[in-house]
Amino acid sequence: MTALEQFIRLEAQGRWREGPQDPWREVVVSFGNASLVLSDFNDHPLTHWSLAAVEIAETNGATTRYTADPGSGEVLELTDAEMIQAIATVTATIRIRNEPKRRSGLRVPLLLTLVLLAAGAAALWGPNLLRARALALVSPEQARLISVGIRDALATPPCDAPDGTRALALISGRLGVEVVVMPWEGPPVAALPDGTVLLSRQTIEAAPSAQQVASWVALGQSLAPQNTPLAHWLADRSLPDILRFLTSGQIEPRDTRRMARAMRNSQFAPGPPTATPTPMLTTDHDWVALQNICNG
Repeated sequence: MTALEQFIRLEAQGRWREGPQDPWREVVVSFGNASLVLSDFNDHPLTHWSLAAVEIAETNGATTRYTADPGSGEVLELTDAEMIQAIATVTATIRIRNEPKRRSGLRVPLLLTLVLLAAGAAALWGPNLLRARALALVSPEQARLISVGIRDALATPPCDAPDGTRALALISGRLGVEVVVMPWEGPPVAALPDGTVLLSRQTIEAAPSAQQVASWVALGQSLAPQNTPLAHWLADRSLPDILRFLTSGQIEPRDTRRMARAMRNSQFAPGPPTATPTPMLTTDHDWVALQNICNG
């Protein structure tokens, strides 16, 4: 088995720290979409390092320390010989690709590397686990871009009466999440890949109190990331589609439109959640303004 074939299936344990004064943290190291992924032992990604930027900071016997930005102080320490060899193979390939004179000639080998990586991941995890892995590896930046694309594809501007928007911002600030009210009757609540919560106009107008609205928002927060348009889209994709997403990180505009349409037509209709006892708005004026946020 070549080093590249080993790399396709590799996952190793290592130690990582964010700065010279920080303690070491035990992590799981694996390969993601053109990146080195550092996760905790519950498979939650902690950080992503671009493979093109990874370089050796220090070698001491069987131990190799890496950094992706010498100025940041972040250090990854590995002792697994196979993982060390795999990183050397892939980073060398990427750096050769980035040389201007040889860039075009190395596109095919790089693509082959990514395809082999994805195929190996599929063989290792299986389709369902691969879908979960693909969702877990979506970076915050990716999630934000996909969410913006979905909102654009909805082609429906949110409700934005000024006084109502200010009242909504009070609830959003207390709960620490972006909340948007859409001028439709359903679904009552939805969540975008970046965690943004969408409430329907009917949800706002039918709520008896701001505490009830806050409970709807909390319900929306609980939906992400497993019950978002992106998660549903991945659940319906074929294995080649998932591999394509893993290797490119890109979603076609037509698929973004499908996500928006599916969310808009969702039959997800939970019963009204129990109102939170915590006061959300301090004046009756704010509450009236919120209920009229779509009437501006």
